[in-house]
Amino acid sequence: MTPLLRLVGVGVRYPGGNEALRDLDLEIAGRPAGPRLRGIGVVGPNGAGKTTLLAALVGLVPVSGTIEVLGERDLVAARRRVGFLFQEPEDQLLMPTLGEDVALGPRARGMEEGDVEARVARALEFVGLLGRAAAAPRELSGGERRLAALAGLFAAGPELLLLDEPTAHLDARGRRRIIETLRAFPGAALIASHDLALVRELAEETLVLAEGRAVALGPTSEVLGDEARLRAQGLID
Repeated sequence: MTPLLRLVGVGVRYPGGNEALRDLDLEIAGRPAGPRLRGIGVVGPNGAGKTTLLAALVGLVPVSGTIEVLGERDLVAARRRVGFLFQEPEDQLLMPTLGEDVALGPRARGMEEGDVEARVARALEFVGLLGRAAAAPRELSGGERRLAALAGLFAAGPELLLLDEPTAHLDARGRRRIIETLRAFPGAALIASHDLALVRELAEETLVLAEGRAVALGPTSEVLGDEARLRAQGLID
């Protein structure tokens, strides 16, 4: 079966010399699409390379080495099969109304307008915002804005989600809504987060990054059960 991800010797160096990823070798197995989420956690201290890794997978930063996403080496082609959730939903909600925002992805893929409207309705229903299509993003709560950003991804029909701190700054109710929405997504997701409880809930496997390198990858129960490693990486007290 085609791996979900394969990275060989991947590096990212930002202007100024900061090396965010260093000779990263990584393979995450694929699996047939199922009725619920297949989650892979990505954890590590600040500066470990979590956000950079997600950005590299869709060609948002220049990389050295080889990346395959869903079997594709052409990351522009792979991007059509991937949805990227930024840390701040305001970076994704750009249109005057929620409905127009959610329609951006399907329209960018050249879908017929009738199909676009159907996808927008399904995506908004999926995240529990069906009645808010005419609302301006500024009228939504923080949790609703993050759900709205997810709806925009879902409408485009991705196979893989790249989620950068999906529960950041949310209260308990908003966090739970995001978790339950993601749990029902019938595809795969890389979940970069400092929220280890979230990773335990949603991720089958977890990758630990430190200084741009992979220091562990395995079943979440084993990786997050290694308190000595987590403490050494500054992930727990």
